[in-house]
Amino acid sequence: MAVAAALLAALVSTAGAAGLGGPPQAVSPVAIAAGGDGSCVVTGSGGVRCWGQGEGTKPLDVIGVRDEASTVAVGGNSCMVTKTGGAKCWGSSSTTPVDVVGLTSGVTAVAVGAGHSCALTDAGGVRCWGFNLAGQVGDGTTNDRSTSVAVLGLQTGVKAIAAGSYHSCALTAKGGVECWGDDYGLKPVPVSGLPSGVTAIAAGFGHSCALTSVGAVWCWGANGDGQLGDGSPGIRAAPVNVVGLSSGVTAIAAGGEHTCALTTSGGVQCWGADFRGELGDGTSTFAARATPVDVVGLGSGATAIAAGDEHSCALMSNGDIKCWGRDDFGQLGDGTTAFGRWIPVGVVGYGAAAVTTLAARSVKVSRARVAPIVLRCGAGADCNGTLTLSAQSRLGGGSFAMAPGETRPVAVKLSTRGFKQLLRVRRLTARVSITFVQPSGTSSTATGTITLVAPR
Repeated sequence: MAVAAALLAALVSTAGAAGLGGPPQAVSPVAIAAGGDGSCVVTGSGGVRCWGQGEGTKPLDVIGVRDEASTVAVGGNSCMVTKTGGAKCWGSSSTTPVDVVGLTSGVTAVAVGAGHSCALTDAGGVRCWGFNLAGQVGDGTTNDRSTSVAVLGLQTGVKAIAAGSYHSCALTAKGGVECWGDDYGLKPVPVSGLPSGVTAIAAGFGHSCALTSVGAVWCWGANGDGQLGDGSPGIRAAPVNVVGLSSGVTAIAAGGEHTCALTTSGGVQCWGADFRGELGDGTSTFAARATPVDVVGLGSGATAIAAGDEHSCALMSNGDIKCWGRDDFGQLGDGTTAFGRWIPVGVVGYGAAAVTTLAARSVKVSRARVAPIVLRCGAGADCNGTLTLSAQSRLGGGSFAMAPGETRPVAVKLSTRGFKQLLRVRRLTARVSITFVQPSGTSSTATGTITLVAPR
């Protein structure tokens, strides 16, 4: 860890350091990334919010990012590209984003592995830095690099990059894929056997995948847990087509030993290791899947996906963020920790905060004029708001602040006039109006009726 800290410290300049702050009102996410044991989103305003290892169980704003982020990548550390084309990173030795030396402009994408990072320049060149024991930096050596170096043979003509744990890959403008590090060697080598028309690439711990223009997914490399998706075990030196995914896929993500795909219908499918629930298919048998399975509840509506070592996430068209898999560092963002989650859970601060009165509509009022109105907070976000009771006139009101999934009574003290009215009739039908704040900052109102029962 000390070596990692020294490398990151040497890599970045220290101007403009800030810190990690508390969660303000969420704004809509426009991009998502996952890697290692963490997750991040870029917000519509250009901020970055992260959760997981070192950052907590709920999304926190990365302080120092002032409406400037366009993309983000997560791995052993985190990096982002600014709207002005600069690369900034944070992680092992700095909790705040700092400029990558020599890459303050002209960067279009970043990719982060276990201990190295890469950047794609607007000239189509690739530069990498960090740990290099496996040759993942691509400069022909195994020397660690504290500043970025040009990847051999890839100074132009590249349109996308991906970083696995100990290897890196590049998609060229001609549709070819070249990889380096780990089993590939110290400099880029072409991947043979891919069909034409590759449009996107992804890299995991020891495997890689490519998406073609017809929506087909091809994978190669390590396959001990079925992460290549061809239905059988064994390392594949040449790419194989993922079973059932010869078309209809729009995006791919590679985790440690699992892989996920986003379909044209907005559905998500995953395959490979499932020890922590990273496939999201609802089973808890710890059994790997060598072919794709549907993620529970995500048959439609997903717009982007990301995969970490043992967890996965999806952006939804309604602004929700869903994550599943390993959660002992809070990498699912649901405000809790767990060994794993086998179905998707909502990330706190995103999606509708559905507050409702429970089915028990009869409320016994105490002699102190207190009516305990039981509310339930939906799982998507914290619930904050007010409720009002009325029956021809206002009877009383109260406020509430509840955690996702929490159910509890809100004490409403009736007005003197309202309590006298209840004592006269003994049972009084009252209207409940609940107003609560949505993650977007807007307010929603839910209404219903309950029966107030007078004390004996």
